Amino acid sequence: MYKAGFIGYGSMGAMLVNGFLSTGALAQRDVILSNRTKHKLEAARERWPEVTLAHGNADVARQARHVFLCVKPADMKEVLDEILPAISIHTHIISTAGAVALESIQNITGGAVSKVMPTVTSEVCSGVSLVCHNNAVRQEDIEFLEGLLGRIGRVKALPEEDFGMAAELTSCMPGFIASIFRELFEAAMRRPEAPDRAAAQELLLETLLGTARLLAERGMGFDETVRRVATPGGITREGVKVLEAGLPGVFDELFEKTLEKRRELYERVNGPF
Repeated sequence: MYKAGFIGYGSMGAMLVNGFLSTGALAQRDVILSNRTKHKLEAARERWPEVTLAHGNADVARQARHVFLCVKPADMKEVLDEILPAISIHTHIISTAGAVALESIQNITGGAVSKVMPTVTSEVCSGVSLVCHNNAVRQEDIEFLEGLLGRIGRVKALPEEDFGMAAELTSCMPGFIASIFRELFEAAMRRPEAPDRAAAQELLLETLLGTARLLAERGMGFDETVRRVATPGGITREGVKVLEAGLPGVFDELFEKTLEKRRELYERVNGPF
């Protein structure tokens, strides 16, 4: 039996497979894959020639102990119905669809179900993967899954009801941060004093990396970092005052919109499951 099967080799599935294999968390011979579009499987085989390409989703469920469902929330029920005859009491279902409740999946499979929510920064073995489990998940399966995720970043186990805001701070945050710094960068580029784009981007990215290291490695909090740079009467202090006046309302609206969308999707997906 294969240790891990992956149904879906799109953005999420490929990130997990590539991360687990490139770090040595899984051996190629222990992995079996299926995907709706064959050309993505061909790309997987080209990169990982020893992985097994399944004949279909049920084939993965029949042959793997741990089955990662890397499909869209709207497709989850169809996939579960398809693989149900192929799973056993030992099958460990692992969903990457944050909007689909553990209970909804368990109502169909009747067995062990975990939910994981990695982040795009897992591609560089950084960031935090969220994880939760239902009561049917065995301790050995928890250790296996969290061990895999620990090879591509940090792992944070949370109750499922806490996933919403936590996901905003982990899974969604790279997009928010990139959007913020894109606008900051473009504002700088509109100034006549700006250097050329390549040089400016290099300066900004290196400063972003350095600031993150100060916060993480030196334990400097946000307030201390601001105090260290934005001295009273100085240039930075003038900019910080602008940010402190305008950004709280922007970020309040951001979380209001995203959490509302998250609730709507959750209710829609888990209705007649």
